[in-house]
Amino acid sequence: MDRKKEPHNAAQKKWIIFRYFNALKYNKDQSLEEKLQDIRYCTSVNLGMFVIAVILTILNFTRI
Repeated sequence: MDRKKEPHNAAQKKWIIFRYFNALKYNKDQSLEEKLQDIRYCTSVNLGMFVIAVILTILNFTRI
């Protein structure tokens, strides 16, 4: 089988969690705009996880 092997970083970009933790890392050489993009991305992921938690909590209470 000839499978094209992708680099480790390219494989990590497919998963939200890897991108999230990479955005949380502090990089000295990062510009202000890149830092703001990372903050926006982390905020949107956090809000998404919060919404999922609220929906699951409501579903759990309605089942009781």
